[in-house]
Amino acid sequence: MHVDVEDVHEVVARCPTGALSVEARSEAGRREEVAAPNRLVVASNGPLYVSGDLDIDGAGDDQPSLGVRAALCRCGASKNKPFCDGAHDEVGFRDAGAVGESSSVDEPESGPLEIKRIKGGPLLATGPFSIVSGSGRDAWQGERAALCRCGASKNKPFCDGSHSKIEFDAD
Repeated sequence: MHVDVEDVHEVVARCPTGALSVEARSEAGRREEVAAPNRLVVASNGPLYVSGDLDIDGAGDDQPSLGVRAALCRCGASKNKPFCDGAHDEVGFRDAGAVGESSSVDEPESGPLEIKRIKGGPLLATGPFSIVSGSGRDAWQGERAALCRCGASKNKPFCDGSHSKIEFDAD
């Protein structure tokens, strides 16, 4: 069976979680392109889908696609934190993905987006990025935000400190 290389690259690029990647056989091989600008999509009742020029704390060197796209847990139940493993379905996580009030959002500047795990707390996103609500609306743009990963914040996707009250196990 013959498979077209371009078709394989297209399928891999459509995987929003970063679980699929393509390894080039030579240095001259095609590399996956970084999506610009950096975007974080709040999935209704699901994870945070992030894409762009990413540096995610917890991503292994053997996971190159996590440098351009990933699904991050926001329910607090993943066994693979900070990444989503689908546990939101098992625990009945519910959040429509609403983000703030409607406003105009400019395209963020380009540059890397660093996502670090704060021990026992949120994900700290630093660098230019925008957030898209569960309804698909461009909802927020900035360069620094603490993102809820315990599932208890009343201000999702942003952290409100609820992880302290529920004694969130971030590991």
